Amino acid sequence: MAPTKSTPRILIVGAGPSGLALALALLQNGIEVRIIDKLQSPQLGQRGAAIQPRALELYGLLGILPDMLSWAGPFQKIVFHNGEKPDKVWDHVSYGKASPDIPYPDLVMIGQDKAESVLRLHLQDRFGLKVESGLILTGFEQTDKGVTVRIRRDENERQTEELCEYGWVIGADGAKGVVRKLAGFSYDGETRDKQRFINGDIHIIEGLDREYSHRWGDIGRDGVGLRPVEHSKSLFQYVVGGTDVDVDQLLSDRGALLNHIIKATRREDIKFGELVTIEEWRPNIRMANKFSDRRVFIIGDAAHIHSSSGGQGITSCIQDAMNLSWKLGLVERGLAPPSLLETYNEERRPVIEEMLNISTGILDRILGNSITSAPATRTPDIRQFGVNYRWSSIVVNEDVLSVEPRKNLVTSAGAYGAEKGDIHAGDRVPEAPGLVNIKNGLITSVFEILTCSKHTALIFTQDAQADALLLEAVRSFPVGTCNFVVVFPRISKPDSDGLAGRDELLFLQDSAGYAYRHYLAYQGPKVVLIRPDGVIGAICTSTEGLSMYRQKVFWS
Repeated sequence: MAPTKSTPRILIVGAGPSGLALALALLQNGIEVRIIDKLQSPQLGQRGAAIQPRALELYGLLGILPDMLSWAGPFQKIVFHNGEKPDKVWDHVSYGKASPDIPYPDLVMIGQDKAESVLRLHLQDRFGLKVESGLILTGFEQTDKGVTVRIRRDENERQTEELCEYGWVIGADGAKGVVRKLAGFSYDGETRDKQRFINGDIHIIEGLDREYSHRWGDIGRDGVGLRPVEHSKSLFQYVVGGTDVDVDQLLSDRGALLNHIIKATRREDIKFGELVTIEEWRPNIRMANKFSDRRVFIIGDAAHIHSSSGGQGITSCIQDAMNLSWKLGLVERGLAPPSLLETYNEERRPVIEEMLNISTGILDRILGNSITSAPATRTPDIRQFGVNYRWSSIVVNEDVLSVEPRKNLVTSAGAYGAEKGDIHAGDRVPEAPGLVNIKNGLITSVFEILTCSKHTALIFTQDAQADALLLEAVRSFPVGTCNFVVVFPRISKPDSDGLAGRDELLFLQDSAGYAYRHYLAYQGPKVVLIRPDGVIGAICTSTEGLSMYRQKVFWS
């Protein structure tokens, strides 16, 4: 059977958060995709419910933040019980404070099933794309021009197979997914078989308040945790297990599971309702030896799996998707060389390696806690504001141009450590509100003008005419790849008449002063190039720096 050339050039295997987010980002980059999943229907359950604030910023880039926030609930304090009455109350996180550069300082709780439903809704309503369910990838072969894929459909006790050809295949099919295995990638790390747990969702009709999360005993030995689920009157997420628990029995016997919870909590007044979901969980700390091979890529849990401690999962998965989407979009549109795609692996693996160390450290502290010790407080770095690519071969910072200093940046700041101090190319983009549109007087902010489909050039200048060479160097980027924003300081009085006839430029005045402060632009002129994944790609003060970035990213 000859392969059928598919109209969409990209096949995404797996419809979890990372696959759905990648599909949405690629569609906004003008790239048609097909997304398949082996499951017949979306999964139920909270699973990775902790959403770090960096993920909220990326949801904003995708255009889905308001819908996500409609499902969000706070990260609650935890009550440690010693019998029927609460014993101690602690915070699990170091709460942040909103500031002009960080509008979303704290993590929120959004069940994975709700997050997926928002992503699916936007895919269907905005782009008419539906996930094709019940389809299983059984094999693929790569060539220089594409990937020939075999897909099996199991339907009504009948199997059919299709042979299709795509330009690219992305595995977003989880830790047990087939894309990584078929590609021959290793999945290095450990599985802690002695640390077995059961988690899921259950309705509790009476006996437990919903103001706090609750915990009894030593979670590493025989403890129980119950967390009220946001936007529900009775649903709780539970975790049960440890070295002293017969996990196999509890998995097979609902009555035994409920009796174990009652015995562990010593709370016979708790009345249970429907057991919605149940699954076994063991700590897996693994990362693929590489995230790509020619025309095949892996993202999310297919590329890395780790403890849920610290809530790093979905945020890391979304960052994978955003990092890959703009690069793949440029290459597929013929605007960038295929070598650009090699930087996905280069940029993401050091971040994930550090993430594994952080989340594993939190897990070990949690399992070492008892009712008499303080819980493992999460440090501010888990919010992921400091995640950066300062060492990347495609970023340009005219203060750090030599190769050796750039290599040292990953060890000095760390892949997670750029939250404080001066900004560099490779860092997260800080917000800056209070920008006034000079032509119409409307107020906007940096986050509001960013897009996941184009670069954004912030051109800091006091005199656009005097800095015309810098402006023209930015505008030499390939057509349709960059939005141009001229930012004047608040003390300047730009001549609106002199700005006429440049409709492709957005002229803003930094009336609140935050943009010049956050981007250290007082010693201008300066151009800050923001990538479509919300990362600073370049900080340039000359036409040479801009030319260098253009040559690194685009066809020169």
